[in-house]
Parts: sequence; C-alpha cells; structure tokens
Amino acid sequence: MTLQHFEMKRPADMHCHFRQDDMMRLVVPASAKDFGHVVAMPNTSPPITSVEQCRLYLADILRAAGPFAQQAGFHPLGTAYICEDLAPEELRKGFAEGVWVAAKLYPQGGTTGSEHAASSLRVVYPLFEVMQEIGMPLLIHGEVVGPKFREHSRWDRERIFSEIVLPELTRDFPKLKKVCEHVSTKELVQRVWKNTSGYLAASITPHHALFTDGDVTRGGVFTDANCMPVIKGPEDRDAIQQAMLSGDERFFAGTDSAPHDTSKKYARCCSFGAYVAPGALMAYASVFEKHGAFQQEDGILRFERFMSLNGPKFYGLPPSTRQITMVRSEQGHQVSDRFVIPGKKILEPDTEVVSLFHHELGLAPEFLWAPGQVN
Repeated sequence: MTLQHFEMKRPADMHCHFRQDDMMRLVVPASAKDFGHVVAMPNTSPPITSVEQCRLYLADILRAAGPFAQQAGFHPLGTAYICEDLAPEELRKGFAEGVWVAAKLYPQGGTTGSEHAASSLRVVYPLFEVMQEIGMPLLIHGEVVGPKFREHSRWDRERIFSEIVLPELTRDFPKLKKVCEHVSTKELVQRVWKNTSGYLAASITPHHALFTDGDVTRGGVFTDANCMPVIKGPEDRDAIQQAMLSGDERFFAGTDSAPHDTSKKYARCCSFGAYVAPGALMAYASVFEKHGAFQQEDGILRFERFMSLNGPKFYGLPPSTRQITMVRSEQGHQVSDRFVIPGKKILEPDTEVVSLFHHELGLAPEFLWAPGQVN
C-alpha cells in the first residue's frame, strides 16, 4: 500500500534571502509557513556587519512573519557579512550572544549584493581565525571571480573553486566549519563526500536538485531560473540527488530562495536569483518520491535528516521542537501563488514576485507531496 502521510521534525532552511521593506513583507510568510529554522543571508543594503544591525533585521523578519512566528514555530537565524570592515571582536560578540549563527563569504562582484565582499581571502584571514576558535560556521558562495578567472565561463566557476580555493582554505583552517552553499557541480559534491573531517558540509537547493540547464533553456531562457551558480547538466543534478537521498549528515537543505521584483527579473539584463520558497518543501519531497525513497524502510528518516536534522546539527543547534505532517495526493499539488504589494502612490509600480515553481511557468512537475498540519 502506498504511503499517504507521515510526520517529521519541522524543516530547516539553512540558506534564504528575505530582502528588505515591501519585498520582505511579501516573501517571509511563505518561508515561515513551511520552515522552522531559517538562516537569513546578510547581503542586504547595506550589508549586515554589526550585531545591532542583525538584531533589527531579525526583528523585521519576525514582524513580517505575522502569526506564523508563534503558531508554526518560525525561527529566523542571523548571519554576518564577511568584509574588510567587519571587526573580529564584533564577530565574536554576535556569535557569543546568539545574534548571528554563521558568517557568509561572497565572491566580490559575483552575485547579488556582493560588491562589499572582501577583495581577497587573505585579508579576512583574521576573521577566519576567530571563527575557527569559537566554532562559528563559514558559509561560502563557492565560485571564482575576478580578472584571473575572467576567461572561464560561469559554468566552470564552481568547479575551479573546488579544485583551487577550497583545498587552500581547508589546509589553512582545517578546523573551521565550512558550508559550501548551493552546490551545483558533481566535482564539489564529490569533494564534500571525500572529506571526512567533520568540518565540511554542503547545502542543496531544490532547483539545482530538480533541473538541468536543458530544462531551463528549452525554447529560450527562463529568467526565473537565472541564478548563481547557474543550473548545470544531468550528471551534476544526479550527483546532487544522490547526496540528498543518502541522508548523510554533510548534506542538508538550503533553498537559496532569492526573490527579485518582476520588473528586474524580467528585464533585458535580469537579476540573478530564483525565488523558490513557495513549493520548496514539495520540490525536495518530489526527488525522494521519484526515487521511491518513501517506500523504503528508512526513506522517511533520510528525508527528515536532510530537511530537518543535518543542518542544525552541523551548526551546533537543536532541531525544531515542532512536527509537520507531509500529505500525499495522487491529483498532485500546484504552486499558484503570485505575491503583489500595490504601489503606495499614484504611478508608483507594484512590488511583485513569482515563484520558480509557479504552475504557469511550466517548469516544475506536479508535486505529489505537500506540507500539512504543524504540531
């Protein structure tokens, strides 16, 4: 008999962008509805580089969550933005006070909000030394940028990072907790597999796990799926899926849900980032369903590990105390939400964002599993 429902610990999204102002108010509820712990990225404007900034940002997120903050046990977690202006003692203070749980390293100029990032790794080594000492995770956007790598295509940037930069960082800081965020290549997945130190892990997005470059370029380019790192080929997707399905504690969910207003997302030069919070949990479940994992003896446990347990454990945090029920429907579940806040003044444009999994885009399959009641 086909499994129809099961309970698990409320999921943790270990990588999410909430933006600011109207956009924040649009997108936070979708994450708060399906996830407990959510790690909020610091590439705001200006970036989050002080403890007080982070406190205020987390308070804004909780206000935007509304009733989900209490009813569903939503818990946003702060991060610091690694840059040359960030003081080591400020980093230490924020971690000791529980204001931020990790710090994010961006490649300068390589993605949204990365213009303030460090000009080189060496100049922020003092920050890494403090983080290694206090057990604070370093979250890495693992792509190479700059004049030295300008001739390489963006399909190669993560692979080169895994071959050159990550080994150097691992050698210099062997006991620094490192998370390779939104892995997109089989090479980086394999490097995490081979590292058994306990100090290297990777987050996986639903879009890199579901799609290939062929899916998002058929008949043209789906700008909704234009993200960094770019979605790669079938071998890369398959390696990512196998890492997910394993339940191995080094791999966990991080949606990298990155909303942009449709005026920028559908522009001639569109913004990087895929907004995936609505439907993310269903998309992750669809990978396990496709491989028959939920019909296997330990399939639900492996899904729970990937979604709810592995990420908090690597960070040294407890999992959510709440439970969520996943429900199966043969008719399938569609993502149909389109979020809009009308302009406040005459002629002021609306703020609008659309999920990558919106059924009208025709990218996502019908999802058989969807989240139900939170207990």
